[in-house]
Amino acid sequence: MLKIEEKLKRFPPCVCRLLARTGDSNRNIRLLEDEEIAERANIHVSKVRSIMWLTNWDSVTVEDLFKFSKACGIDFSDRESLAKHYKYTQLSRPFAYLRKHRQYPEIWSLMFRMYSEYLEGQYVSTE
Repeated sequence: MLKIEEKLKRFPPCVCRLLARTGDSNRNIRLLEDEEIAERANIHVSKVRSIMWLTNWDSVTVEDLFKFSKACGIDFSDRESLAKHYKYTQLSRPFAYLRKHRQYPEIWSLMFRMYSEYLEGQYVSTE
């Protein structure tokens, strides 16, 4: 069983945001919009947009951590769900649904690159 510290490292805010999607099959999967996450989390959309670019949870309150992650579909208390999400991030081409999004070049390709660098240990959050 993973400790909470390891779970938080595996699923930093940027990964939670990349995993925030809806749909019941591969054809219907789409990225959740920032406004949808804000509504689900009951936090302001500007807070969603500031949290989503972080590579660690250090500057996020515990309350916002759980609200944001849960709204993105990440439940740190659900072992099976976390295992499924982690397995997905290990695929050769995860986050394929992002490439279809209208903001892929401006936002999601940058966040995906940031996540890749985070995994390689090259990126340090500025927050």
